[in-house]
Amino acid sequence: MRGFRLGSQRSRDPRSPRSGGPPRTTLEMVNVRASQINGCGLCVDMHTRALRAAGESDERIACVAGSLTRVRAPKNCHMNDI
Repeated sequence: MRGFRLGSQRSRDPRSPRSGGPPRTTLEMVNVRASQINGCGLCVDMHTRALRAAGESDERIACVAGSLTRVRAPKNCHMNDI
């Protein structure tokens, strides 16, 4: 019996137009967060630029970008006041 493919390579590419599934900006937000958790500044920058190019607001990007800062903020950091 031959194996089946769950989807073509194109359908797994977040840059390709798809019917259904999460919007591109949602996928990029997830990518930003995963890059933060992995500690990859280059990837964070790349996905942040992709979000801006897709029209995402700086305020929404900052919400994702600030989430890691809150978790790791030192006691004397102003982020603890939020």
